[in-house]
Amino acid sequence: KQWYHRRVRGFTSPTQLIIICLIEPLAMKLNEHIVIHFLHTSDAGGSILTHAFGAFFGLGITLGLGTKAKNIPEENRKTTYTSDSFAMIGTIVLWMFWPSFNGALLFNDVTVLH
Repeated sequence: KQWYHRRVRGFTSPTQLIIICLIEPLAMKLNEHIVIHFLHTSDAGGSILTHAFGAFFGLGITLGLGTKAKNIPEENRKTTYTSDSFAMIGTIVLWMFWPSFNGALLFNDVTVLH
C-alpha cells in the first residue's frame, strides 16, 4: 500500500477508495509511458519512477480530497524532536544516495553514454 492509503482511510468512503485504486494503475502506466518513451529516460528497475509517482499521486489525492489538519485528531499530529530529526536525516540520505544506487545499474547502458 502507498502511504496515502493510510492517510485518507478515515476520510474517504469505500467507493472513493475503489475509484482511487482503479485510477492509480492507469495513471502510473500513462506516466511511465510518457517518461520512458517521450522523455527518453532510463530508470534501472523503475524504482525512481515508481516512488516519485507514488509520492506525487498521494499528494494529489490528499490535496484533492481536501482533508484539513484540524479534522485529524491531536494525538496523530504530534511529533517529537527525535522523530523530526530522524525524518530529516532519512530524507537527506535518501535524496543524496538513492539515485546513485540505482544509477550504478546503468553503468554500460547506451542511453547514459550519449
